[in-house]
Amino acid sequence: MYAQGSEQEMERFGLGQRLGDCLVKGCVVFTGITRSLGKLEKEPGVADERRAVMTRKVEAPRPSWLGKPEDVAFVVSDKSLFAPMREAIAQHRRFERNPDEVAKIPQLLRDKQDSVFRGYLLTYLMNGEGVRNVDKAADMLSGLLGHESVPGPGRAAIADWLASTFYRLAEPTRKAATEALVVSASADDARVANPALTVLVRLGDLQMLNLKPLLTQARQRKIVENYRTFRAQNNVQQGHPEFESQLGLQ
Repeated sequence: MYAQGSEQEMERFGLGQRLGDCLVKGCVVFTGITRSLGKLEKEPGVADERRAVMTRKVEAPRPSWLGKPEDVAFVVSDKSLFAPMREAIAQHRRFERNPDEVAKIPQLLRDKQDSVFRGYLLTYLMNGEGVRNVDKAADMLSGLLGHESVPGPGRAAIADWLASTFYRLAEPTRKAATEALVVSASADDARVANPALTVLVRLGDLQMLNLKPLLTQARQRKIVENYRTFRAQNNVQQGHPEFESQLGLQ
């Protein structure tokens, strides 16, 4: 039951991410009525028919541009998704009208329990605010790595964004983000520590890491412990000389 529930929540979070990506790109949102449903058909080209995916052709109206139907980026028919999607769309309008609204995202993540809405919020912060004000987005995202309401896929997305965007940050933001990453990497909870470690390791590989000024003895000891556990659990063979050197492992 728990595993199935977690899988469903991860799927809903992914849908929220896709919705956020669509809204940031300026997609048009519309509702349509299904005109016809085709017969269920098995996926062609699959040797084992028991594993074939069943598909059904659906005919539904969609907006047109210059006489041609527009491409569809995202479609849902599950009624349980309608309410959180509408809430995300309404929140998106508030963000677009007043950019200062993004400061409420940490509190919104605490208050809103739906994974669709949370997926949208994090994606907007990365893909929307990250374009408008990358330093502000990085400051918030680095703090959200340890946020109790951010699921595993969200932490992984944040870690990837921080590592790939770090070169764009102003020096004060780099220092603040690195310190937040050090705090997360020294956490007792591996779900928080591991994503932070992946960012620090990548920054070391890219020669953009300045770890030593932020290491207390307690932090250093815990990060070393977490790093060794992370490498053992993930069967990591390749070393990361820069990160390991700054951590005092060489």
